Amino acid sequence: MAKRFRFSLQKVLDLREHKEEQKAIELGKAKAELQKKEQILNQLSEKKDQQINDTKWYQNEQPDLNSIRVAGSYVQQLNVAIKQTKQQVKKNNIKVAKKRSELLSAVQDKKIVEKLKEKKMKEYKKEILQQERKREDELAISMTSRKHQDW
Repeated sequence: MAKRFRFSLQKVLDLREHKEEQKAIELGKAKAELQKKEQILNQLSEKKDQQINDTKWYQNEQPDLNSIRVAGSYVQQLNVAIKQTKQQVKKNNIKVAKKRSELLSAVQDKKIVEKLKEKKMKEYKKEILQQERKREDELAISMTSRKHQDW
C-alpha cells in the first residue's frame, strides 16, 4: 500500500491562508469605514444645499438680517465639516488602497505555496504510478518465468 501524500509545508500554507483571510477582513472593514465617511459627506453636502436654498427663500420672502446671519454661520460650519470629512475620506481611500495591496500580497504569498504543493502532488502521483508499473512489470516477469519453469 502506498503512503498517503503529505505536504511538508502544509502549516506554512495554512498560516498564509489565515493571513489572507485576516487581510480580507481588514479590507472589508476599511471599505465599510470609507463608505460610512462618504455617506456622512453626502449628508453634509445635502444639508448645506438645503440650507442655501432655505437662505435664498428667507432673503426673498422675509429679509431678516439676523436669520440670514445665522444661516450663513451654519453654512460656514457645514463647509468646515465637509472639508474635514473630505480629508477623512481621502485618508480612508489611502487606507483601503493599502489594505487592498496587503491582501494582494497575501494572496500572492499563498499562491506561491499552493503552486509548490501542486508540483509536489504531481511528483507524488508520478512516483506512485512508477511504483505501480514496476510492481506490474515484476508480476508479469514472475508469471512469465513460472510458465517457462512449468514447461
